[in-house]
Amino acid sequence: MCPLNRGIKSFYVPRSHPEGISVNVRCLDNSTIRSVHIEPFDGAHWEESIQKLKASHES
Repeated sequence: MCPLNRGIKSFYVPRSHPEGISVNVRCLDNSTIRSVHIEPFDGAHWEESIQKLKASHES
């Protein structure tokens, strides 16, 4: 479980995927995880990054 006083969110609805939920894998028990797919996202350049992400999911 993630510490409540550290500003860490265990899960949230992301701006990049408002129809989904992002889960912080560091807040999960390792025995419950079979595999993890990590998709890098440059939040400093959000608008450009979201367009690239959407394009990659369309192909």
